[in-house]
Order: sequence, then structure tokens, then C-alpha cells
Amino acid sequence: GAAHRRGPRILARAAQVSVLAWAAEAASYYCLLVAFGWLAPPTLPFAAVGVANFAFAVPGAPASVGTFHVPVSSLLVDSFGAEPAMAAAYVVVLHLAVLAPVPIVWLMLEARRRWQAVQVRTVHVRIP
Repeated sequence: GAAHRRGPRILARAAQVSVLAWAAEAASYYCLLVAFGWLAPPTLPFAAVGVANFAFAVPGAPASVGTFHVPVSSLLVDSFGAEPAMAAAYVVVLHLAVLAPVPIVWLMLEARRRWQAVQVRTVHVRIP
């Protein structure tokens, strides 16, 4: 069965992929910080990723509205000296940037699937 899926090799690979994913997420957080005109220390995006991932784990409103915004904006204001209004704006845009790709990709895949279904139906039509 699943015995080949256990062991230190698969655990090490999972850890590598997780670190790579978190680093990519931190890089996107930093790029958004720069887009907001804030040259933050390199530790900020990694701290924000940690706080955001814990915030997503807290049960709350759909899409973690509120449970995401408050901890991340508090981190920006309390630990890194951001202005509260800028931190709030950044967190809203960040939340959209994190969540928006999922429904957009779903819509694109669904449109592609429907388009392929239409093409298949038109290929099999016989004209007498």
C-alpha cells in the first residue's frame, strides 16, 4: 500500500517544497510592499507569511475576512512602524492577491472545459 510514501526522504522533500512555497509567498509579499512604496526590512515578508498562515488557520468568516486582516496589519503597525491606514490598505490588497488567483484559475479552466465540450459536439454533427 502506502508504505513507500513514508520515511525520511518523503518528509525531507515535503519540507523542501514547503520552504520553497513560503519563500515564494514572502517574495510576493515583498513585491507588494515595494509597490506600496515601502522599502521594508527583508524579515518583514517572512514574519507576515508566518502570521498570515496562522491567521488562515483560525476559524472565522469565509475566506478568512477579518481573521487575516487584523493580525497582519497589527504586525505591520506594531512591529515595523507602518501607518495604520497604509497597513490596512496593504493587507486588503494582499488578501485579494492571495485569494483572487484561485477563482480566476477555476473560471478559466471551466471556460476551457465548456469550450472543448462545444468543439467536440460540433465535430460529431453529421449533415445529411
